[in-house]
This record gives sequence, C-alpha cells and structure tokens, in this order.
Amino acid sequence: MAITEDKRHDLFEALVEVLGREKATTLMEHLPPVGWADVATKRDLDHQSTVTRHDVEVEAARLRSEMQTGFADVRSEMHTGFAEMRGEIAAIEIRFERGLREQSRTFFLGMLAANTTLAGLAFTAAHLA
Repeated sequence: MAITEDKRHDLFEALVEVLGREKATTLMEHLPPVGWADVATKRDLDHQSTVTRHDVEVEAARLRSEMQTGFADVRSEMHTGFAEMRGEIAAIEIRFERGLREQSRTFFLGMLAANTTLAGLAFTAAHLA
C-alpha cells in the first residue's frame, strides 16, 4: 500500500485530535517523507559503495588501456618522425660535403693559377734583368 500525501495529512489530523498539534507535529517529523521502501539502509549504502568502487576500477582500467594504446601510437609517430629527420639531416650533410668539395677545388685551382702566374712573373723578371 502506497502512502500518499493525502493519507499522511489524514494521519496528522487524527494525531492532532488525540495528541494535540505540537505532539502530532513532533511525531510526524520522525516519519520518513515517503514510504519506508524509499528509505536507504546501511546495507543499501554499503552495496552502492561497492558498486561505485567497482565502476571506478573498471573505468580506471579502461583509461589505462587507452593511454597505453595512445602512447604506442605516439611512440610509433615519434619513431617515424625521427627517421624522417635523420633522412633530412643525411641529405643536408651530403649537400654540405658536395659544396665544401666544390669550394675546396675552386680554392685550390685559384691558388694554383695565382702561384703559376707569380712564378711566371718571377721567371720573366729574372730573364729581363
């Protein structure tokens, strides 16, 4: 049988007639606002605590799993990125070495031409003198 507000009011009016308004009010304040079926017991709270704890543990395990999967993806991306970077650095090294080789050859040939010219001038000056 469900307890309605009308039934609670009727009970209060009957209690007022028997006990008086103040005592009836005090007694009604000790009753739950709805039926006893809706009142939580300590056992209900313990069960809810256990269920909540289990739900939190399941969710934490799921998050850990997702994080590990995510870290594996990030790790793979980083390896790929570093491999690409190594390739670019190797290409830069090759271009640098090629440029240095060309510059060294140009410098060497320029110095050879300058020395040959200087030797020719010295030889000519010696013959003229």
